[in-house]
Amino acid sequence: MRSPILVCMVSLLFAVASAQVRAQEEGVEEQPVTVVEVQPDERIPEGKSAFYQGETDQAGHRFAVGGTDLTQPVAITVLTRNADDRVRVRVVKSDWDEPDRDETTGADKRVDFRFRTFDQFKLWVTADQPTEYQLVVWVGEPNLTAVPAIAVPASRFVEPAGDAATRKDAAGLAPVPTRAGAMSFSVMELGLLMALVLLGAAFLAYILMRRNARRGA
Repeated sequence: MRSPILVCMVSLLFAVASAQVRAQEEGVEEQPVTVVEVQPDERIPEGKSAFYQGETDQAGHRFAVGGTDLTQPVAITVLTRNADDRVRVRVVKSDWDEPDRDETTGADKRVDFRFRTFDQFKLWVTADQPTEYQLVVWVGEPNLTAVPAIAVPASRFVEPAGDAATRKDAAGLAPVPTRAGAMSFSVMELGLLMALVLLGAAFLAYILMRRNARRGA
């Protein structure tokens, strides 16, 4: 049997671990989120943008960008001061623990994301140690380029010249159409048919000759 003291110790360890996990999750959820408001900027003639500068750490800085549409291109850039700085940038759609994009700055001192999304998205910028960074968020103007129609009326259909020529050249190779219920034979098939007819006639003549010979005997 298990010792009651051992059981109590194991239960206590599980309770402490669960409490720590809950505290960490609640800590993440309780972190403040900066609402990004993109505005027109003369430095970037097209679209709207926002600029942020700060020093991040393991807890990180969180941002939320709303009001985006699938017709709008989105660009995110995070810059660091030094080549050996490592800043992790996560693009999140819903769950902070399940980012849709996850990159870390390297020797080029930057991370770039390009995408489109509907409604909203979030950013989480962290570092293993206090590190300075700059964040640029750009949302482009809606691209309303018309999408080609899937189908057009038959009266508006124009057959490409290449397709018409191909069909014309292939017409000589197409099988000759026959009436419903009729049969068509190739030259080889006709030859085989004639050979079978001749063999049958020869065999029939041979049988008749043998019968006449027996009667004469």
